[in-house]
Amino acid sequence: MKIKTATTVALLLLSLPAFLIAQDRVLVISGGGARGAWGGGLAQALHDSGKDYRAVIGTSTGSLLAPMVVIDSFSRLEEAYTHVTHKDIFNVRPFYTKGRKKGQVRGFNAFWRIITGRKTLGESKRLRKTIMTYFTEAEFNAITQSPDSLEVIATIVNLQADSVEYKSSRDFGYEQMVDWIWASANQPVFMSLYKFRDEQGERDYYADGGVKENVPIRQAIMKAREIGASEIDVIIHSTDRPQLDPMQKLRVLKLLARTIDLFSTEVRENDVDIARLLGRVTELGQLSEEVE
Repeated sequence: MKIKTATTVALLLLSLPAFLIAQDRVLVISGGGARGAWGGGLAQALHDSGKDYRAVIGTSTGSLLAPMVVIDSFSRLEEAYTHVTHKDIFNVRPFYTKGRKKGQVRGFNAFWRIITGRKTLGESKRLRKTIMTYFTEAEFNAITQSPDSLEVIATIVNLQADSVEYKSSRDFGYEQMVDWIWASANQPVFMSLYKFRDEQGERDYYADGGVKENVPIRQAIMKAREIGASEIDVIIHSTDRPQLDPMQKLRVLKLLARTIDLFSTEVRENDVDIARLLGRVTELGQLSEEVE
């Protein structure tokens, strides 16, 4: 497996052969919040080097990037990540956005939402509207009606069933696909949960797929085999082994945020290790064939 590290933008790019001989490619884009701007730049660099993708699978911010990447809409991608602010994401902000407390949980807001029985410390309904601004129905139709059979897949977690699910643009209409992308980008505790009722009327809550699968490598391999792809590229919004900032004071809300960061880091590292292992297995298989 070839590994390239872009340290200045804190990204890892992994390239995995997909065991097949067709020329189609699959791209995986991990979660990573605001670092999605760097991932978008790397995706454009891959495009400029001659790589286009038949399917893009994203988690969290990767799901936000996926529609624009698959149709090569990099100017809109740049606009989104350079102009969108907290006001375009949150209608109830869980964090301070300025001053010496910037990035910390808003304590009184958190207390009020807990005692009033709210499900999360913040609400991100505005993010859904922002998604529709940068991913229009016309662009969705361009994906679903493409002669190249383009596809966008969002990774989400069903909180009731404790399971990872993958929602494809091939299976849903525009409005529903926007909902799945929105759900994929909503971090539990701090952002809205997406409530969905199935055909039997059962209610499920969905949230950020990064809770269980920050880098959906296994789904990418399954998709590559399905469409006959020869290559999988993976953009990971992280350094090789990320280091969290030291905690100066141990308080309840800071501890909550730190615990979530630790879980997210562990999930991401496990996914990266899986990618490396699969790449190594592939290299050994190719070496064995050459020896024979």
